[in-house]
Amino acid sequence: MHLQCHLGTDTISLSRLGASRVVGVDLSPESLRRASRIAGRTSTDIEFIEANVYDAREAVEGDFDVVYTSLGVLCWLPDVSAWARVVASLLKHGDHFLIRDDHPMFMTIDDDVSDGLRITQP
Repeated sequence: MHLQCHLGTDTISLSRLGASRVVGVDLSPESLRRASRIAGRTSTDIEFIEANVYDAREAVEGDFDVVYTSLGVLCWLPDVSAWARVVASLLKHGDHFLIRDDHPMFMTIDDDVSDGLRITQP
């Protein structure tokens, strides 16, 4: 399960790593249309579901060995505790949650770091 999958590139990677069932959930219909096209070009069988992350448990059938989220998901969440409950509800008992994210401060740093780190974005 890839929550907040956006364009599905990491979702495709999960499938290529051998997952038997891969589901990507995102709230953006346009992102999911693009994700489906990318998955189709890679001949990857992925189920994409349009849903708000807080509604993912109701939108998706079954439990998962792994729930994964990737870069840029936490900063959009108004209620991290409710989000964590959704993550837990999607997992089979005792299985794994993997989160990969950056600190929001990272997004304020200029791309040119040749003279050190400089904050250039609000």
